[in-house]
Amino acid sequence: MLPLASTIDPPLPVMKTLPVMKTRFLLFAAVSGALCAQSAVDVPFHAAATECNESLALPFGYEAFRTQLLVDPAAIAPNGAVLTSLRFRVDRYALPRAASVLSSVTVRLSHTSQTLAGVATTFANNVTAAPLVVYQGPLALPGYTDRVAGALPWDIHIPFLGAFQYTASQGRLLIDIEGNGPMPPNPAGPTPTCFVDAAEPGGSATHFGAMGTSATGESLRLTATTQGDFEPLRISPGNPIDFVAQTGFVPRPAWLALGFAALPTPVDLTPIGAPGNAAYIAADVFLPLPWTSTFMGHASTVTLTLPGSPSVLGTLLYGQSLLLDAAANPLGLQLSRGVEVRVGDANEVSYVRQVDAVGSGAATGTLVNLGSFVQPRFASAAFRLEGAFF
Repeated sequence: MLPLASTIDPPLPVMKTLPVMKTRFLLFAAVSGALCAQSAVDVPFHAAATECNESLALPFGYEAFRTQLLVDPAAIAPNGAVLTSLRFRVDRYALPRAASVLSSVTVRLSHTSQTLAGVATTFANNVTAAPLVVYQGPLALPGYTDRVAGALPWDIHIPFLGAFQYTASQGRLLIDIEGNGPMPPNPAGPTPTCFVDAAEPGGSATHFGAMGTSATGESLRLTATTQGDFEPLRISPGNPIDFVAQTGFVPRPAWLALGFAALPTPVDLTPIGAPGNAAYIAADVFLPLPWTSTFMGHASTVTLTLPGSPSVLGTLLYGQSLLLDAAANPLGLQLSRGVEVRVGDANEVSYVRQVDAVGSGAATGTLVNLGSFVQPRFASAAFRLEGAFF
């Protein structure tokens, strides 16, 4: 007992040790506070910065479903966490959508000894410890009208009935979500009513906003691709990014606007004579678009080669194309939607596996793999864990 010992020991050594003990205590308190100060973890970690690169109908796209998310400790915290809630978000591609409510959702959490490599498509085989029901009841799904830049809020909120203690040394975290509602009758198969934001490793190239309208019916589209496709691992340092503008009619003078930021609020051009058109990005440079004929109209490509330095990881690029057309509207200007590019890591590893099934009481599901058996591209819904992490 230190207080009693201090009254017996000579006073001088005690007086010398007090500052040291105080310093150590303050250091311990500061470190502990820093570790516990983190109240949320996004999976993947970059999901807080921008929209992820995929879209999935599960979980929450149907009234009746089952989704398991097997999460490695590397995506959570070194030692563990006390988890108090879970959040997902609607995918930007699915907008606009009306708010809705799933009638009955159950969420169970547990530790599992199952590995990412050994994840099973039979749900029961991934459950290796007694699960804890952390949520049961109806679940509200938000509605949105605007396709803004950046990430949508984590508005699919699942507050837990009680905290779940996750300990990294006991294995991986298993999030088991079931929709217990009815399946709507549909001979052609059920149609998803909601899509959630999802991710696979690598960068992202996504669009936002709406394609500008024109009195002539002209269409002006803009996409960002990687050597003709949307392979996320190639949206990384040292690789080219192609900004491709397309139009269906006689080509007219056009430019590609590029910048490092989107406008916080899109600027509606209706008051100045271009109804149905909006500016979405803060442009730093304008590049002319030389048109070439294609079997679908005309196209123009501007290729940017990303620097090879790792320092560009996480960089955001924004693009929007502009077309001069006197017949389009009184302003004589038509704009495309915006494009958002995030530079990712070609060596990024996925720390989550997702297994899905549509229907009530499903025993088996399908592993979410957007690639092939030989070259898998594992994807999963993006989510946020809330609680205390250590």
